[in-house]
Amino acid sequence: MAKTERANRHPDWRLSGKERFNYYLSDTGRLFGTAVFQTFMTSFLALRGVNLTLLAGVMLVLKMIDAVDDVVFGFLIDS
Repeated sequence: MAKTERANRHPDWRLSGKERFNYYLSDTGRLFGTAVFQTFMTSFLALRGVNLTLLAGVMLVLKMIDAVDDVVFGFLIDS
């Protein structure tokens, strides 16, 4: 199959520039909200006297779980 055939195989699946921009904007907003929340919680718990090593470990475990379940739920939604 030629390269141009693959590119035009599903022309209806292409996103317009506005749709692509909206996806970028929504993802940026989601990441910004997550960063603000994590910064607030880290500062709050540090000022309360929670061990920062324990806090970093908990956040690492949560991020690892999030990385795995994003793939699993993406697969479930696509199938």
